[in-house]
Amino acid sequence: MNEKSEPTGPADADTTPAYGPAPDARLFVAGVEKGLRILECFDERTPALTIGDIDARCGLGRSATQRYVYTLQWLGYLRRDDATRCFSPTLRVFNLMRSLSGMRSLIERDAPRLAELARTTRETVSWIELDGDEIVVLANYPSTHITHVNLPVGSRFPALSSSSGRVLLCNLPPAELLEKIRAMPPHERSVFGARSDPDILALIQRPAKDGYAITTNKVQNSISISAPVRDVSGRTTAVINLSTLRTRYDRAGAQRILLPQVLALAAEVSVPRAPR
Repeated sequence: MNEKSEPTGPADADTTPAYGPAPDARLFVAGVEKGLRILECFDERTPALTIGDIDARCGLGRSATQRYVYTLQWLGYLRRDDATRCFSPTLRVFNLMRSLSGMRSLIERDAPRLAELARTTRETVSWIELDGDEIVVLANYPSTHITHVNLPVGSRFPALSSSSGRVLLCNLPPAELLEKIRAMPPHERSVFGARSDPDILALIQRPAKDGYAITTNKVQNSISISAPVRDVSGRTTAVINLSTLRTRYDRAGAQRILLPQVLALAAEVSVPRAPR
């Protein structure tokens, strides 16, 4: 096994947000979407790309890609290395993230508690939120074991097939969930085996009754435990996730030993409900 195991889900899944069947053409600005698509080409594995690399990832056509890259470079969001002819994001991109970080006061407030859970369990602990049909890792405290589940900040995974996503989606109206289930791409649907749509729906709704979700990833040999973080109205706004390997815990052991600790932390960091 590698020094760090891969994340518990496909890292290159389609990240197109599903806010509706199609954007409103009267309001949608395609140029903005294309510029953001170029910035999203860069990640921790590919921090520098040539025009050809970007075009291959975006599919905009070389001429259009060149114009958008030039514009982003001129605005200060990309820099070009003359020796390699590669482009990479500048610190100006990270300035955009400051406003997001500023809104994450809860994560900052609870960072010591998340870090303590990772320290005491020696497993990977994450703060996860929902973005459209995907979950996003917004804070991560890695396991101290040599082999562990690796969930870098910014990682995105399909929500329906993950324990965190099910906790975040379980209270949606059944009709809305069924629509999402029927729209799943084949690789995501395969996680559920031969289950029917109603069976998958029941599986996704189960965390609403249980108060948590546990999933097993046989490919990554991992177990994922998720519990809800609630706001003052009782609405689930985030998830505390703990990921371990099946070489250290079987499902029953993880449920007996790790789940109570995840539930306790999620309850501790949730905002108390306002009195009625």
